[in-house]
Amino acid sequence: MADRILLTDPRVARLAVERQQMAHEGTCLPTWDELSAAEQEGSLLDARNYLAAAIRAGLAPENSRPVSAPEQPAAPVQPPADLRQRLAEAIRAAAYDCDGHCGLDEAECLDRHPITVAVEHHGVATDVYGPVTALAEVAAAEVEPELAKRQARGDIWKAKAAELEQDRDRLDTGLAALREQLAQAREQFAAVAAQRDRLRTRMNNLADRWDTALAVDKPYARDLRAEISVDPFTAPSAPSA
Repeated sequence: MADRILLTDPRVARLAVERQQMAHEGTCLPTWDELSAAEQEGSLLDARNYLAAAIRAGLAPENSRPVSAPEQPAAPVQPPADLRQRLAEAIRAAAYDCDGHCGLDEAECLDRHPITVAVEHHGVATDVYGPVTALAEVAAAEVEPELAKRQARGDIWKAKAAELEQDRDRLDTGLAALREQLAQAREQFAAVAAQRDRLRTRMNNLADRWDTALAVDKPYARDLRAEISVDPFTAPSAPSA
């Protein structure tokens, strides 16, 4: 009967997938997609045998029309598949498969090997026995190095962010100083412009007075020459009588 059922029969695939999903939901075993190719092939062989047994027992018709597997419901938020696979492999590696002839009594064996293999399927541990603390230590040993690297990278970025904030504060301080210098420069420019206007006015006045002078040897003209020779920003002295 089983030989007449092909492994490519959709009923076989559906039965294998659903059985693996039930095992995943009940015992946190890997999902179908997380199984290796060899593990999937072994599950298909078992599913074909189950289907053949159901047909022989009259629980399923032999020539029933194959149906496609139903759409999988949205999976809950879980760790990435590669992380779950790594954790599963780490737990399998930590599990001790005792044959009962290790020469240790039960207490010594459990003390030395806190995690032991409970169920195997095609040579692969599918269920283990052990205290929660031992399983937690295995999981922590698997993920802590990566978490430490991420923490180190986070610390580096935090330090860079602090340096950037310091640079920003220095730039803000420098910008404020430049703004103050610009304001001072504007004030000085306004003062120079005012002095320029006063000088232009004085020179115009001097030119007018020079035009009205009758002779260069008059006291009035001598005072005018002396006034022209002084600092233009100095207040003019009273002319001679």
